[in-house]
Amino acid sequence: MNSALRIALIGAGNMGQQHYHHLKSLTQATLCAVADPLGISPTNVRWRNKT
Repeated sequence: MNSALRIALIGAGNMGQQHYHHLKSLTQATLCAVADPLGISPTNVRWRNKT
């Protein structure tokens, strides 16, 4: 079975962005959710607008 690994990213701050950029390069993984406990911060808004 060759199904993609579904990944949820917890935290959308600086480290979350780094993890996201690494996950984008993985062909066998799919980012299916992003959750951030701090809600909307300037970092999160910048990240959301550039993806």
